[in-house]
Amino acid sequence: MAFGPDGPSAFRAYFARERLPFRGVPDPGGRLLAQLGQEVNWLRLGRMPALLAVRADGEVVHVHRGRSMRDLPDVDAALAALGVGPPAG
Repeated sequence: MAFGPDGPSAFRAYFARERLPFRGVPDPGGRLLAQLGQEVNWLRLGRMPALLAVRADGEVVHVHRGRSMRDLPDVDAALAALGVGPPAG
């Protein structure tokens, strides 16, 4: 599941355009993202990349909080922590 700072319409359009295979939750005020620890640094162009991998039982098994816009999360590491292989293709 992904959380993002856009409103419901923009979020829905983005997910449809990108054909994302998971659910998303709009967080227009960014309150949930702040509670999850995503940093906002306007001197570094906005929201820093962040990824939390959470099992169905609620256990957080992988965390990435980027220090710059180039510090992207390793999705394969997050999937491995969840016990899921990388996406096909």
